[in-house]
Amino acid sequence: MALILSNLTNLPTRFDLGAQFASKTLMRIGIVLLGLRISFEQISKIGLPGLVLVLIIVVTTFFGAIALGKVLNVSKNTSILIGAGFAICGNSAIAVISPAINAKREETAYAVGLVTAFGTLSIAVLPVVAQILELTDEQAGAWSGAAVHDVGQVIAAAEVIGGAALTVAIIIKLTRMLMLVPMLIGLSLRFPSTDKPGVRNAVPGFIVFFAFVVSLNSFLTIPVGIQDAGKTISTLLLTAGIAGMGLGVKWRNLKNIGGKPLLLAILAWIIIGISSLLLIKLLNVA
Repeated sequence: MALILSNLTNLPTRFDLGAQFASKTLMRIGIVLLGLRISFEQISKIGLPGLVLVLIIVVTTFFGAIALGKVLNVSKNTSILIGAGFAICGNSAIAVISPAINAKREETAYAVGLVTAFGTLSIAVLPVVAQILELTDEQAGAWSGAAVHDVGQVIAAAEVIGGAALTVAIIIKLTRMLMLVPMLIGLSLRFPSTDKPGVRNAVPGFIVFFAFVVSLNSFLTIPVGIQDAGKTISTLLLTAGIAGMGLGVKWRNLKNIGGKPLLLAILAWIIIGISSLLLIKLLNVA
């Protein structure tokens, strides 16, 4: 009887661990399929100015968020996730980096909520500001690709702008996504697995597969049907993975994080918005 009661008591914990494993597995498969959206050729299309823009934006936003997080006394993991989400590709970056740095689910859920909220706000704000500043469609598209977070949010903002904005926005955005590989490798080396020490084991296998898929998409002609299916499946898996992680979160624990991460997100949003616009003008991108 005692054994039965013990097993029943441990059921929530076992279910919780199973949910975590399923969420991480779904996200990692989805991440590999993200490679179908990226090719090395896309970098050449935006030229050197576009590449410099992306590099500066990613580095400035990511490390700026970490530095501000220290000043605001925000946890390192939360700062990293917010910085990566704003700098690269929103929730996709958070989904990738969270297991690499052993982030808590509450930290991950909070970062997802903040990045989603400000990315959605950008859809409404950015086109209006672009019109007020009389940016060309190409400049506004480059700004969308450089400053907005998730791919879907970038597309939504660029479609509101119209004209040639969408093409430029997608190229800039996908180039930002390509920065996910070196960032994750660096973080994996910085936060090695405790049970598998060493540089070789610090790089997760799914990152190797992700880079492999990007290479395939760059050097081979993959049928459009396969690409579309991969993109759809990737979106579904990443969404399901993040949702699964969120379902296991004890939301009352989010109160313990406080409002400082919100302030960090506001500052990160301002940094990436202003700096990307200034760089587009300075580097004559688009």
